Amino acid sequence: MAFVPFVQSSPPSGRAYELGTRLKETIDGFRQEHPNITGPEIRQAMNLAARGSATGAQPIVLAIGVALLLLLGLFALLLFEFR
Repeated sequence: MAFVPFVQSSPPSGRAYELGTRLKETIDGFRQEHPNITGPEIRQAMNLAARGSATGAQPIVLAIGVALLLLLGLFALLLFEFR
């Protein structure tokens, strides 16, 4: 039986709520100035901002990399076991 690690996320902190509120207000203001902006453009901007920040999304990328490495190892183990 394979074990797939799952890290349950904790509830957002007060600072996270505050930052989320500020981001929403900024996006709403930008939408008023540029009403033709699309959802994908907003997502791209959020990704750019996350990559440019000090914390960014590196922990998520690392977790995905580790999970893929574990799956690859499990696949190799199963492949050699059934030979």
